Amino acid sequence: MDMRHGAFAEPYETVRVFIGRLDRATMLRLYDHYTDRPPADGALAGRLGDIVLDVLNGPRRAHAQRLWMRWLEPAMVRDDAALAADRLPAGRIHAVDAGAWWQALAPRMGEDVAVAQEVIAGHARFAPIERVLASDEALRWAERLRLRSLAELEVLSGDPAGTERLLDVVGAVRRHLATGRPMGRCRPDRGDLRRLADLLHHGAGGNGGSAT
Repeated sequence: MDMRHGAFAEPYETVRVFIGRLDRATMLRLYDHYTDRPPADGALAGRLGDIVLDVLNGPRRAHAQRLWMRWLEPAMVRDDAALAADRLPAGRIHAVDAGAWWQALAPRMGEDVAVAQEVIAGHARFAPIERVLASDEALRWAERLRLRSLAELEVLSGDPAGTERLLDVVGAVRRHLATGRPMGRCRPDRGDLRRLADLLHHGAGGNGGSAT
């Protein structure tokens, strides 16, 4: 039953706001508590579990991007000083740049992106997203996206004009994602492209990053 509409709308929103004030670990414990209740507890426990799950997963929608970026997570920095630098230390990448690379590469990666997104979204209807992303199936999709992006970068290595167009797109997305924050170079270069390929090739440390 969808409690966001009709007679349940007001109490649903009240409970949702309350749950949203809790830290994530507490919300996960609440979710486990309500979903593990015996059938005798009936529909109420199920509804409360649904509310907790909705709060846990509500703002998290870019599932395919998270699968791909997990490979870069061990090398990722997020502070403004790093964003404003002309160059990062070897083996590092800024989160803004990672997001920009994804948005530029994803349209080239065919149906794999859409299918991965659909698969993870489907599982997230029934489980907290961090648990879905930690599953074996999610890890397989993360690897598939990693390999697909590397294949596209390999194609671009033989297409100078296509590479320049991609760098233009990444630069434009980077400026958009960094709006209001200090920036160094606005447009990446081929050295940045090689850095991305190296990080993806080595899995940014080989552990696939974090599932959260």
